[in-house]
Amino acid sequence: MIGKRRGVAIEHTKTHEVKAVPCAPWLQDAIAASIERTVGDKAPRLASGAGHDAMVLADVIDVGMMFVRCGAGGVSHNPAETVSADDAEAAAAALLDLLRSFRSP
Repeated sequence: MIGKRRGVAIEHTKTHEVKAVPCAPWLQDAIAASIERTVGDKAPRLASGAGHDAMVLADVIDVGMMFVRCGAGGVSHNPAETVSADDAEAAAAALLDLLRSFRSP
């Protein structure tokens, strides 16, 4: 542990714990279809238990997530995280398509 190597005592108290939730397959399929219609490529699928707001929303509604390519080699939740204007535009086009074609199961 870094603290031990540096001679620093570390204490911690867990103040919050929420389990990640799975995305709804039907919603992930709809998101992928919108990406494929607007970008023209097969949408890759990422294994990711939803976090963020989805952890709370999943108690009352199905959740899904669209990940936008990061220009910093996959660095996220960090000041080095970037996204290109082209990738942001592609994501916005896919989201608009999803909203226009949305049908709940």
